[in-house]
Amino acid sequence: MHISALDGLRGLAALIVFVSHYTLLSGMLDGLLGNGSGQLGVMIFFCLSGFLMGHLYLDHRPTLYTVYRYIVRRFIRIVPLFYFVVLSAFALHLVFPDFNFGYPVVWANLDDHLLFIRGVGAFWTIPVEVQFYLIFVAIWIVFFKKRPLLVLLIITITFIYLHNPYWLNFLSKMRIFTPVITYFLLGILAYSLSNFQQRNYYDFIFGFFLISLFCLFPRVYEKLFSIPLRELNGALILSLWNSPLYMAVTFGLLFSLVHSKIFYKVLSVKFFTVMGKISYSFYLLHVPALFVFKQYFSLKEYPIAAFFVCLPAILAISLFSFYFFEKPMSRLLASFFLRAGRNGPTQN
Repeated sequence: MHISALDGLRGLAALIVFVSHYTLLSGMLDGLLGNGSGQLGVMIFFCLSGFLMGHLYLDHRPTLYTVYRYIVRRFIRIVPLFYFVVLSAFALHLVFPDFNFGYPVVWANLDDHLLFIRGVGAFWTIPVEVQFYLIFVAIWIVFFKKRPLLVLLIITITFIYLHNPYWLNFLSKMRIFTPVITYFLLGILAYSLSNFQQRNYYDFIFGFFLISLFCLFPRVYEKLFSIPLRELNGALILSLWNSPLYMAVTFGLLFSLVHSKIFYKVLSVKFFTVMGKISYSFYLLHVPALFVFKQYFSLKEYPIAAFFVCLPAILAISLFSFYFFEKPMSRLLASFFLRAGRNGPTQN
């Protein structure tokens, strides 16, 4: 069953990331929507990934063939565009070392990107996503038809991270083993607890969590509660990911959406669902596009006017990438790898 509103929620998350990055570069609204707000969009991305992996696979028996198909599907979804953008960023850095494209991929970190160990800038989320896909295989195999044990495991791991978020610090180079893993697991938990029956009162619950999400934008939070925050740095980012408040709001937003009537329809409208479909291209390409805009246009002089130029332009670039690169590459690779899987020993 395809859940169109989840495409819409992914599109909303992509817009949150874009607005945050644009605000950092332009100072729009005195930075109110920046200073780490994009992390909330990424939290939604990760929670959605956990939910969708559970929705697509947890109720199907993990045979060699189904696991093979899962790995192929994830591979063709992530790898082609990511490698293209990473290698393009690397080549551009070699040719134009003084031009900032937003992705400082150099010889020293190229292998970390290609092996999905760690990424720089906005690239950091993609290795984490791939690492979760590998972890999910183990979850799928071990907890197939053992849903109560899986729910207990997720609650236990979340509790451990809330009380000691660095218990696997020796593996911190792979950021999946920091508190970000709890967002994937909370997504699986949201799926495991969902019955997909829509109720009117969930409209109010989703509305509450949506307003709460906006209030948790760091600068908005600062203004509302008169709590001074640090400027954007690693310590601030870690404090967001370690916060049980952010975990609760992200989980509540996702869980209430699939049970809501009104907001399910709102996020199922064409704009949000298309944003969701192209969100991967949009996410990877908006950073270099914004840095190019910054080089040639005065974003800080007319930030709001420039916003309504940058957003449609980047949407157009993302649509082109999705329909002329992502989809054709996915079809090509799927036809090769899935045919090979059907003809090989993996189907047994």
